[in-house]
Amino acid sequence: MEFKPINRTNDYAFKRILGSEEGKEALISFLNAVLKPPPGQELHDVELLDRELDPKYLLDKAARLDILARTAAGA
Repeated sequence: MEFKPINRTNDYAFKRILGSEEGKEALISFLNAVLKPPPGQELHDVELLDRELDPKYLLDKAARLDILARTAAGA
């Protein structure tokens, strides 16, 4: 049986790998690589939050984020 490699630009794969507790270390490494924080200010932990955002007003649309996280600094 031949397996096809995962398309890393696939939204489902991105969320499954980087948006889960199991992929937290990969997410931190990814964010540090993309954001390139100054030495000593690298991310060491993130808190994964509920990704569903309810609308504030009746006619607003709901939103779903791929990843919603908080750093130790609260950002």
